[in-house]
Amino acid sequence: MADLDPPGLAWLAEPGGFRGSFGGAYRCVWVEGVGPERLPELIGEEGAALSGPVRPSVVARSARRPHEREDEGVELWEDRAVVAVGRAGGAWSFAFDGYGLHHMSQLFRSPVADASAGGRAVVVWCEPGQASAGGRPDAFHLSVADGGEELYAFTLWGAEVERSGAIPEALDPDRLFRPVDSGQEGHLRALEALHGELGLSLPRFALTHGRLPTFTTRSWTRAPREGEGFAYLAFHRTRG
Repeated sequence: MADLDPPGLAWLAEPGGFRGSFGGAYRCVWVEGVGPERLPELIGEEGAALSGPVRPSVVARSARRPHEREDEGVELWEDRAVVAVGRAGGAWSFAFDGYGLHHMSQLFRSPVADASAGGRAVVVWCEPGQASAGGRPDAFHLSVADGGEELYAFTLWGAEVERSGAIPEALDPDRLFRPVDSGQEGHLRALEALHGELGLSLPRFALTHGRLPTFTTRSWTRAPREGEGFAYLAFHRTRG
């Protein structure tokens, strides 16, 4: 019988049950030494609080989009996520989003510094690319912070890598994502390194079949600067 809760993070890269639940794209914040109940205070939108145990996928898919919240002061460029919350083993708590329809953009802003006000924090965002001509490339982001200050980070966009800080050798993107590999191989290598280097894990059964508390985060994107543009698309289904 398959392990319902395998150790570590490698299960996130498996082509089976996880991808059937989330489609393979996800983002997550881990905070060390802080209980799940404090996460809304650290990275939640104004007034955010934990819900009761629910199916996160249902909540995320029914959440109102920015154009439906303009009367609340939510801007169209904002990317607020409904995250499932719990404990990830050891001293880590997590806030996980694998249910919404979000794409990493050039306006991406990691919440890692805000999250680390309560202890060491890690942010990972993985978005598999599209094989079709002109499709989105593989994207993978890692950032680590402590005491409100980012320590190191990298963002992979296809073959391009942006990096900052002193990245440990075990998490060096040049070692994890090799030109001869597929995106899947690099993704798996990165998840194994995150477990080995930082001790990160996630509970597969709770995230794929369970009910967990949720809350809505602050925006994962920053406001466009002068001269920058952004596009926002909203689709409405009508009955013919």
